[in-house]
Amino acid sequence: MSGGTTENAAPGTALNIAYMCDRNYLPLTLVSLHSLLRHSARPMRVTLFLSDEAPEADGWVGDLGARFPHAEVSWRPIAPPVAREGFVSNLPMASYLRLRLPEFFDCRTIYLDGDTLVRGDVGELHDADLGPYAVAGVRDIVLLRAWNRQRRRLPFGPKPNYTDAEARRMKSIVDLQNYINTGVMVLGLERPEARTELQALNDLEAAMDFKQANNTTYADQDWINHRLGRRKSFLPFAWNVLGTTIPRTVKYLPRKYRAEVAAARKAPKLLHFTWRSKPYLHPAPPDDPDQANWWTWFHDERRALEEVVGPEVGSQLKYGGGG
Repeated sequence: MSGGTTENAAPGTALNIAYMCDRNYLPLTLVSLHSLLRHSARPMRVTLFLSDEAPEADGWVGDLGARFPHAEVSWRPIAPPVAREGFVSNLPMASYLRLRLPEFFDCRTIYLDGDTLVRGDVGELHDADLGPYAVAGVRDIVLLRAWNRQRRRLPFGPKPNYTDAEARRMKSIVDLQNYINTGVMVLGLERPEARTELQALNDLEAAMDFKQANNTTYADQDWINHRLGRRKSFLPFAWNVLGTTIPRTVKYLPRKYRAEVAAARKAPKLLHFTWRSKPYLHPAPPDDPDQANWWTWFHDERRALEEVVGPEVGSQLKYGGGG
């Protein structure tokens, strides 16, 4: 297995962006990558770490690099994380790959999950003020809502939902109020102390131990939040709008966040299609007007990608699980 590169951007001047995925996630990740390249004209280096054999990667990545000359686009192989016997995760093991980012970079790095759709200029993320912290991310509104409902004892239908139960179980091991969704992160790897802190998280065995001991749901995301505690900076909500977000979600958030989250739904800078919100899983747009727009934007981006790399990439959008 060999990596491929299209070199365009001058070294030292580019934003640094990383994706990590397995072959099942590759077509979806390329939709995200196309949206990233289309929405920022700043020079950038984009590395796609791929944990499986994918003969089509060379051609697809090469075509994207040729189409967007402001970017150096490359892919490289990375050994897949191996689950120990008896280890069960409802997310792909490939999600643990992002723990390894400090091994590869010593510059500020933007990490994106492959099920994201970029609608803004990621230069804004690169320029974010991390303060003294190693990581910046967006507060996870699903757990933030659950934390607020428990704090205020708010009703939610006839019985608590799954996330409420999850939050009750997790509140002793993570800071729910300041829990970030790790599908979008800015990593301050240009600072030696940040690299040291993040390298300490790069321990697959310890991360699996943590998941098994605490029966957590969100794999390495829970591990990262547990280890960082409150030592993180926060990005605007518009930079990680979850595809599952509906108006009722906003209603139960802490009051100080509601206006910002509501505005982010209308004008997201980045959409994150978690779980079953992935648009290709649905033959028609949702009833919610904002989610209908997101569905349309995704398929517009998919078609634009197919014009660059060929229709096969769209036909391979088949992954329907977690994350």
